[in-house]
Amino acid sequence: MIRPKSKITLMLSIVSFLLLASAKVSSTNPLPPRAGSWVTKAPMPTARAETASGVVNGLLYVVGGEDGIGSLNVLEVYDPATNSWTTKASMPTARQTAASVAINGHLYVAGGATLTGQLYNTLEVYDPTTNTWTSKAPMTTAETAPAFASINGKFYVVGGISSFVNNPRNGVLQVYDPVTDTWATKASMPTARAGAVAAEIDGKLYVVGGTLNGAGTTNVLEVYDPATDTWTSKAPMPTPRWLFTGAGVNGLLYAIGGDPGNSSPQTVVNEVYDPVTDTWTTDAPMPTGRYGMATGVIDGTIYVIGGATGFGNGVPQSVSEAFSPSDTAPPVISGVSASPSVLWPPNHKMKDVMINYNTTDDSGSVNCTLNVTSNEGTPADWQILDAHQVRLRAERVGSGNGRIYTITITCTDSSNNSSSQAVTVIVPHDQR
Repeated sequence: MIRPKSKITLMLSIVSFLLLASAKVSSTNPLPPRAGSWVTKAPMPTARAETASGVVNGLLYVVGGEDGIGSLNVLEVYDPATNSWTTKASMPTARQTAASVAINGHLYVAGGATLTGQLYNTLEVYDPTTNTWTSKAPMTTAETAPAFASINGKFYVVGGISSFVNNPRNGVLQVYDPVTDTWATKASMPTARAGAVAAEIDGKLYVVGGTLNGAGTTNVLEVYDPATDTWTSKAPMPTPRWLFTGAGVNGLLYAIGGDPGNSSPQTVVNEVYDPVTDTWTTDAPMPTGRYGMATGVIDGTIYVIGGATGFGNGVPQSVSEAFSPSDTAPPVISGVSASPSVLWPPNHKMKDVMINYNTTDDSGSVNCTLNVTSNEGTPADWQILDAHQVRLRAERVGSGNGRIYTITITCTDSSNNSSSQAVTVIVPHDQR
């Protein structure tokens, strides 16, 4: 049966369970809120927890896990375009709490364990184009409940439990290179733990939460830099927990749901870390509190699938919920120019000017407007025709350095974030 503090029969002793029960959920100060939103999607066909998952070509692959009776090898695929599931070739090794990433169109699944206490260092790779699995080089150290992510085409697996004798947590960092089919050991994570969440942001590995050796859940956040093979500590997560889920989206780390480890119900909290400011905020809570969920990010949306709820023997879930993060990034305006940028001769005539620019934004929906000012003349000397064209009078006063029109481009996205860029058009006093 599923055990919410480990879900692996031999993973936690009675002593560690009692220590988990003493952990405290932080904090008394409310965090600044964000404004994302959740929607419910088609349920996963097989209710289960502690699955592996990855996104390949816009599809979310969910494999393995447990159903409260035993460990599974089922592979089911969610298509957000049709809001539907299909079943694919089963994974050769039935297991749960494994590490998984998608790299170059393939799903990699490493490590894990079974409800009966079998610990694995197995690495198996799924190819969606052929619907087949292939075995690759095993991990140097078998791990269950590690944190994991991909960085620059490599598979990072850190921490976890590598022995069922007293269930010691560790900070071992193993890195798999698919090109050479080899594993390398890197600098160990300072805080040994299991059931943490990892995500890649700007080429670095962020690892947060988990359970410690004999000390309950943790809120520690540590960051690994592959370029220097070093770790640094950052602001701790407000709510200590493990077996939660998370993802890096738009440069932010999202930590969602999980088990607080204090005999409280599974949390619905959704906390967001900003590496630029080294601060945490809250976003919309997950509708269904649970632990051991699968996760994948598709087009900026975080899909949270399955998991389990309850105490003692947890109840496997098939629920699928999708979170659209709040958009706080303004549109990016680039390639700004005016054509023509000089009006000559100054014959008092109105001339059409194209305002060229490009926009990009996380939301994909941007509305842009133009505004015109000048160091001389009146509003009768310009007209705004549309978002890319103005009509300006080719005129300047008899003295001075000429007339300068300033055209300001302001673009606003669907979350009401705005940015502006300006370009000038000149009517010189003299044409030299």
